[in-house]
Amino acid sequence: MGARKTDGHALPGWDMKTGYVIENDRWEALNHHGDTYWWVYIEEILDRMGLTAEPVHKKDLSNRLHQFRLLFLGNTDASDIADCITAWVESGGTLVGSLTTGLDALFGIKEVSRASQPEGDFSIAAGIDIRADRPETRGIRFPANKNLLLPIASEIRQVRPTSPNTIHLAQAAHESVITARNLGSGRAFYFGFDLAKTFWVVQQGRPVDSDYDGDGYLRTGDALVIGDFEPEIPCTDELLILLERLVGSCGMPLVHRLPPSGDQVPDALFYYGGDDEGSTGVQIPAAEFMNSRGLPYHINCMLLDGRYGLSARDISRLDELGVELSPHFNFINGFEHPTGFGKHDLHSQARAFGEYFGRQPLTSNFHWCRWTGYHEPAIWLSEIGIRGDNSFVHRRLDVLNPVNTIGFAFGTAFPFHIYAPGEDGNCRTPVIELPITAYEVGYTKEGTDYSTLERAFDLAIHYGLTMNFFYHPVYISQNQYCRKAIDRLLEYARQRHAKVVHFTPDTLVKWWEDRGRTRITHHRSMDGGQSFLVQTPSPIGCIVKVAYTGNPPKVALPHRVFENSTDLGWIMIVVPPGETEVELKYV
Repeated sequence: MGARKTDGHALPGWDMKTGYVIENDRWEALNHHGDTYWWVYIEEILDRMGLTAEPVHKKDLSNRLHQFRLLFLGNTDASDIADCITAWVESGGTLVGSLTTGLDALFGIKEVSRASQPEGDFSIAAGIDIRADRPETRGIRFPANKNLLLPIASEIRQVRPTSPNTIHLAQAAHESVITARNLGSGRAFYFGFDLAKTFWVVQQGRPVDSDYDGDGYLRTGDALVIGDFEPEIPCTDELLILLERLVGSCGMPLVHRLPPSGDQVPDALFYYGGDDEGSTGVQIPAAEFMNSRGLPYHINCMLLDGRYGLSARDISRLDELGVELSPHFNFINGFEHPTGFGKHDLHSQARAFGEYFGRQPLTSNFHWCRWTGYHEPAIWLSEIGIRGDNSFVHRRLDVLNPVNTIGFAFGTAFPFHIYAPGEDGNCRTPVIELPITAYEVGYTKEGTDYSTLERAFDLAIHYGLTMNFFYHPVYISQNQYCRKAIDRLLEYARQRHAKVVHFTPDTLVKWWEDRGRTRITHHRSMDGGQSFLVQTPSPIGCIVKVAYTGNPPKVALPHRVFENSTDLGWIMIVVPPGETEVELKYV
């Protein structure tokens, strides 16, 4: 795109729709036996990528294939439709296959070996290494972690290119696992593992039905599956960035994961909150400090021994400061350990919060990051109107309270939905998980530690993350080093000339819901440009990004051009609320 077309750019006049293949019969059969149809999680991946897509049943694919410009195909045997898919790619279609079989000739590969998950669905089959010297992959890895492997939580099909124009993009045990191939006017990308299963298993983890980490409690740390892989690598986010580069190379517009700041495009989003642990006298000083720095704040309020740590006067003052108040569910005190908790326990504390504070909470969390079962707490939260949770830990809980640490132990910094297992139909719950990522970073009891703080900042800017800076009110109010760390965060942003949006958990949940309802339709490619219609319910609008090569396209709306150190750049277009037609002109 730009002065010249990208490889696989749409032919003039194409209605550029995206589809993903779903096998309803297989889904139903697996669920009937209590098994999971992992591929349904492709919907979560496409939502996070900001790609408007629609499902197509495999049995209907040959009749509907002409409707799509881009197609995602999962772990299925596609040999019966190989001829029509090959012709579609040759005429300009883009195919993304994930552990797909029956199309090796199209992808230009042959199978060499397979690696299975050694301990069932909630284990890692192997690590993969993304190449750093290709336009599609260059710059994805954070420099300090560029030589570390990404965990894959599915069977892995190792392949070898058979065509001279099949490009190797990632490997496992010295054999290819991600490839790209130009074929006619189209492109074919192959992932030799189940993208959907890997994202699902890493991000949601295993059921918390035992004290797997041996800390004496059932907590979200027991759900972790990445083992000894480095938790400071947002592994599913790196795969997502690679995937959107591949998709972007064929001209598809994507809804950016970050919201606009007026008519500006930010580099990252930081959101702030902390738990009061039922304490008194710490919430208002903490909130006033954050307010004095121009930062929003969210306090999770804990019921301890039948009382809250805030008086009616305190609540009124926090409301004046614009502080969000939500429950900090306490299933530590008064519970046997390691055991779970139940729906009644959660609903009882939610009622107590509503009666005392007189408001409906939006985003809550669990004291000491407690959890039980798989998706059940998310269901119970949704039943009382809570739409967000902030309890998934940032790294393995080798200590009870791992302060001044960074991590993406669940693979991502971005919000994601909790899904149900096979026995409950693999449905997506309405609750959005906001993973903890930067926990009390920048200080210790003895002094400041700006190197850790700055590394958290650098990670967020490098990947363009929604980064959770978690600071308890007791530390903000009583520890000078904590306050100095927060000041250093703002100072470092100024020094880096970074554009950062500052949110709270509630505002992030609302943005993520609105973003998920944003649609890009009527997408047409034409000589000299392309156009599409953006419909967003977000009151602050959204950002749509389009990849280009050569010179960036011209657009009338506010925008920002990112000229990466690769052959592929992005133009970020700020789109107002409501319905907007966007037209790009190539120069």
